[in-house]
Amino acid sequence: YLPHPFWKQKVAPWCFGITESADFEQAKAKSQNRAACVECLTRFGFVQLSKAPGSSTIMPKEFANSVLENNGRHFLRRQFKIYEPDIIVACGISFPRTFDILTKQVFPDSKDCISRAVFERRCSMVRTCKSNGNPTFIIETNHPAHRGNREKVYGKLMSDYRQAVELVRQS
Repeated sequence: YLPHPFWKQKVAPWCFGITESADFEQAKAKSQNRAACVECLTRFGFVQLSKAPGSSTIMPKEFANSVLENNGRHFLRRQFKIYEPDIIVACGISFPRTFDILTKQVFPDSKDCISRAVFERRCSMVRTCKSNGNPTFIIETNHPAHRGNREKVYGKLMSDYRQAVELVRQS
């Protein structure tokens, strides 16, 4: 299995940062090792909200409708219930924001966590992702293909992820 360059160059460094508490340069360097990339990527579950092939830019209305139409939100709730994640990283801060779609449409029972911890971006808690009712925390970040400063986004994601891990431990 050879990871697509998108996964190897953009997603794998985030995964290394999360699993190994690696700084940005370490995570970037580690992602150049194909075998290590495959091993790290397989430790995570990935869900695309829009289940149709696309291009490098989204059509906002179609993206939002992909969740709302054809029982999309029910499908996503069932899919997350299978995975039972502790933390969901909602990638994408353009309109519509993935975080907003997840917290308002897919999990309308979610609760804002800003008062419980300090986050660089937003965090919400939902109790309907797991069969036992334990909380899942949804944190917001840029899409891996963003065109901004990668190191800055990486740092914010790692900080927010550590905050979410602390909330998981407390619950």
